Parts: sequence; C-alpha cells; structure tokens
Amino acid sequence: MPRPKSFDPPVALNSAMRVFWTKGFHAASIQNLTDEMGINRFSLYSTFGDKRELFHKALDMYRDTVVEEYLAPLEKPKQGLKAIENHLYHMIDSVFEGTKKGGVTCLLQRGGAEKGATDKAVAERVNAFRQRLFEVFSQDLKNAKASGELASDVKIPDAAWEIVALHMGLTAMEPAAPDKKALRSMVRSAMSRLKK
Repeated sequence: MPRPKSFDPPVALNSAMRVFWTKGFHAASIQNLTDEMGINRFSLYSTFGDKRELFHKALDMYRDTVVEEYLAPLEKPKQGLKAIENHLYHMIDSVFEGTKKGGVTCLLQRGGAEKGATDKAVAERVNAFRQRLFEVFSQDLKNAKASGELASDVKIPDAAWEIVALHMGLTAMEPAAPDKKALRSMVRSAMSRLKK
C-alpha cells in the first residue's frame, strides 16, 4: 500500500507554475522547482512526471485559474466594446506591473515562444488559448452589434482575431518596457474603428 503524500499536489503545482512563469521553461532548473514546491526530486517525478510533463500541468493550471479569472469580466452578460477596451487597458497595466516585478504577463505566451515550435503539446495549449480569446471577443462583438454600438462594416470574425493579435502583442512587449501612453493610444485607435 503506497504511503500517503506528505504534501498537497495542487499547492506544489501552483508553486511550479510560478517558477515557470517567472523563469520560463529552460531557465527553471529541477532544483529551483523542488525548492519552491517544497518537495524532493522523487516526489516531483512520481507525482508530476518529468520536467516537460510538469510544465504541461503548470500550463493547464495557469489556463484554468489565471486565464479564466481575467476573462471573467468579458463573459458577464451583455458585455460589449467597453469591456474589450477595459480588458486591453488592464493588459497594459499588467505589462508594466510585470516588468517592474521582473516577471511576465502571460505564461502561455511565454511557453509558446519557448517550446511551441518543438513541443506539440505546448503548441496545442497555446492554440487553444488563442481560440478561447477569439470566442470571448467574438461574443462581446456580437453583443455590441445587437446593442447598436458596433460599426455596420465590421466583420466580427476578422475584428475578433485582430483583438486577439493586439492582446497577444501587448503581452509580448513586456520585457522592452514600452511607453504606456503609446500603448493606450494604440488601443483607443483600434477600438475607435469598431465603434458606430
């Protein structure tokens, strides 16, 4: 009969997620991970698999917790253009907050940049994340159309993908610490083209 675990796997996984989020996959060593998770190597491998499998599990936790939390305001009933605009401004604030703390805004985006070309499981998770963003933005654009605030010539699928690209671009700019005013102006310009 196996001995009961002396640690809480979801808590340990959350700690691993934070390590990958801060350091990325390649720079996060097994020692970094076990130190932060409060477990030994045997416990890591027997519970989570190797480093690659642990990374996949960390990406899933990030998707199910962090991503869902920041998408929640966009999914309230009858959200429209203002919700999208506020979300993009929030992303800009997150970029600057993350830069100050030495972290990154999006673990999925970082994971895609580091591992997406060589790890099919990571690429699938990143593509699913982009699709999730597309669906949320599409619904808000449909709501905006129904309420009469969307310009009549806007094609919802095209506009939704443009917003996804803007969202992803904002998080990619983080390490360069871009000009906050310029980014907010870019969002205003993009949103103005959607408004009636």
